[in-house]
Amino acid sequence: MISATKPRVAVCIGAFEYGGQGTVVEQELIHLQDRFDLTLISERMLRAIPDGVSAVELSPWRPFPATNPALRALLRRFDLVHCHDSLGMMVAARAAGKRFLVTSHGIAPIRLRPTTRSKVEGRITLAAYPSLYRSADVVVAISRYVATWVKEFAKVDAQFIPNGVAGVMPSISSRPTERKLLYVGEISKRKGVADLIDGLQASPKDVSLDLVGRASPPSYWSDASRSKLSDRIRFHGILEPADLAHAYASAFCTCSASFWEGFGLPVLEGFSFGRPSVVRGQGGMLEQVEESGAGCCFQTPSEMAACIDVVTENWEEFSKRGREFASIHTWRETFRAYGDLFQRLLH
Repeated sequence: MISATKPRVAVCIGAFEYGGQGTVVEQELIHLQDRFDLTLISERMLRAIPDGVSAVELSPWRPFPATNPALRALLRRFDLVHCHDSLGMMVAARAAGKRFLVTSHGIAPIRLRPTTRSKVEGRITLAAYPSLYRSADVVVAISRYVATWVKEFAKVDAQFIPNGVAGVMPSISSRPTERKLLYVGEISKRKGVADLIDGLQASPKDVSLDLVGRASPPSYWSDASRSKLSDRIRFHGILEPADLAHAYASAFCTCSASFWEGFGLPVLEGFSFGRPSVVRGQGGMLEQVEESGAGCCFQTPSEMAACIDVVTENWEEFSKRGREFASIHTWRETFRAYGDLFQRLLH
């Protein structure tokens, strides 16, 4: 029900699903519902909606590339609209004429797949995003890396509000007896999973790799089998929160060879468990490892083994640094900043 006392805020995302952006939106709905009357609006809802939050599943297109007038009409009912990127949602927010802010998670390099819609949407995205960012009342960047990108891409000075974690886990961090690398995220070419497998092949035989995330892994399993690594690689799919926490707690360190990350939430989540990180030196992941001093970065798969050695030699110190870094980057602090920003825009 719509509250008579709380400001009405629409939280918009293209797909509310498991993964980085979906987790950010979930935490926003949890942490800000006491201060605002929140409604989640999404084209596809693929994960559980937090208790106490209204939700509307609605496409921004009718059909693409024509915008959906029903979405514009819906957004006019709110005092403030918060878009987590999403081309269609941002177009509708601007057309609704309400105050709106955009959280930029950064645009991964667009690969134009051989379908009519993907080609058109890719070109429209590149052409329209700078104007959409400039039309927003505020643009928020989730990392300094994204803030720099927004400045170069759209000539907008973004407000920096980093993502967070629930908090530092209370269990004492002790060096695991096994060197298990943990990757959490989409299992895809863009995320560099094949490079992780190549890096594992060049690493000592006691090092193993756990892959947690969405996607069917048969092609990677074939790569692992050809490399004689099938006994050192485990695919887990999407895990429930308790199982994911166990995966972090039992890992030696987190890892990623992603070619583009605006933030790299699993790196920070690993830090909260006292787990160092071995990642490709790119974007938001590079930023977190450099700022925390809790890991090692590589550029090519052949460098992964050396990074694992660095983490092995400095595990206790890196673990301590990671926990300290995570302790000042919590969701509570993230959404305290967002809540204050919402209030400023509403007055």
